[in-house]
Amino acid sequence: MPNQNLNICIMPAAGMDDYVYHYANSLAEKNVSVHVIIDQKTLKRFKDFFNSKLNIIVFERFRLRNIFFLKSYKAIYELSKKILSTGSDIFHLQNVGLWELFLIYLLKRKTKIITTIHDPIKHYKSKINIYSVIESLTKLIIKNSDGIILHSESQKENIYNFAKIDKKYISVQKMGAHDFYKNFEKNIKKEKNILFFGEIRPNKGCDILIDAFLDIKDEIPDWNLTIAGRGYYWETIAKKVEGNEDRIKTMIRYINDNEVADIFNSSEIACTPYIKGTQSGIVSLAGVFGVALISFRFGNMEEILSDNKDVLFTRENTTNSLSRSIKMLCMNEQKRILLSKNILHTCQTEWSWDSITLNTIPFYEKVIKNVK
Repeated sequence: MPNQNLNICIMPAAGMDDYVYHYANSLAEKNVSVHVIIDQKTLKRFKDFFNSKLNIIVFERFRLRNIFFLKSYKAIYELSKKILSTGSDIFHLQNVGLWELFLIYLLKRKTKIITTIHDPIKHYKSKINIYSVIESLTKLIIKNSDGIILHSESQKENIYNFAKIDKKYISVQKMGAHDFYKNFEKNIKKEKNILFFGEIRPNKGCDILIDAFLDIKDEIPDWNLTIAGRGYYWETIAKKVEGNEDRIKTMIRYINDNEVADIFNSSEIACTPYIKGTQSGIVSLAGVFGVALISFRFGNMEEILSDNKDVLFTRENTTNSLSRSIKMLCMNEQKRILLSKNILHTCQTEWSWDSITLNTIPFYEKVIKNVK
């Protein structure tokens, strides 16, 4: 397999920092020359875990408000020169945004551009319609990319209809295991705890899970519910917890890296009752820590997980159906052990970074040799 000199770009607000860290390390382990663009704060977070072969390019993250400052455009131009000076065959973008679009315009036709679209679906409406803006930026970035990577087969047709990119330059790769958090693992005892983890948004069904738990809490008196994460939607549903604080533990804040392992390892069951979504990083975390998973059917879930093998899918995406599934799993220890064992195995094999890297390199080669 020929080595490629690749640029891996780590982007703000995508929630995929550890994805890029693992992926870059895996490429470097295969003797690929990798240049990682990263901001100082994220570099501090991962510096002890980066492969020593990586070439780190430190760059300041810009926000939308920086659009009014000339120095921001100058910095983007200087970054484009640094990228081109590496002689890279591929610039692999991991996020979409206004500054990323400017960068792509500066790099276009000078190097091949591959963009990973981690989350191409608009999940909910915003009062300022920001997600329509993001969708427009996404379309422009796709149209100016030479190849696109998705995490779901079901999205290939949607992306083609959305931006009309040649289908042979759309690749589907697994999302990868979020096992960065294993670095902080301690010996934590499992508890009879049901977990909702992550940003609290309308599409993620945290309110549905609370209602489902409250409906059956008296039938599973030894079990508790933990909600860990933050998000504007919590203000809408917080009253559901009032009077049940003894059974529902809330950690409505940013969860630090060194807390994630403890939260998952102390839980017997994790839930992803998402109404809408492309995929969920929480599924990967459940796999990393071997936590039995109950989920609604959404996005790529049925592509990557098998019902009653490494996940328990609810019959319907409803509160009542979720209640029944939670009750059944709480009362069936052998089922929990089976789901835990199988999702851990799936995570260690199908979602391993070695597997993902070996599947992605041929796509890089296709783009380099055959792009129009």
